[in-house]
Amino acid sequence: MAAQGGRIDAVFFCPHADSELCSCRKPAPGLIEQIRDRYGVERGEMVAVGSTPSHLQAAAAAGVQQLHMICTGASAEVDASKPLPEPWPQGTRVHADLNAFVDFIAAAQEAKASAH
Repeated sequence: MAAQGGRIDAVFFCPHADSELCSCRKPAPGLIEQIRDRYGVERGEMVAVGSTPSHLQAAAAAGVQQLHMICTGASAEVDASKPLPEPWPQGTRVHADLNAFVDFIAAAQEAKASAH
């Protein structure tokens, strides 16, 4: 990862069982809020990407507005050309795979940079 310019700053996880009804187990927003607080990021600046409804439900509950779903794993059968059904949060953008998501983010950043 470092050879490509990336790094892992932290790992966040919920150590609780479903039966404990904690605030950090998805779809509750606690884990997303911990990340937001640690890095001092505003809700409007956060981007969430996931492959299950609970990933993005947690982000939406924490106020994240930029929601992205990757068609992989449990979501591999999702048709990226159609609106997502319940329980996916409204406004979730669908990407065929992680590369498509990265291309989308890169294009958005490039457009933002050229607008300034």
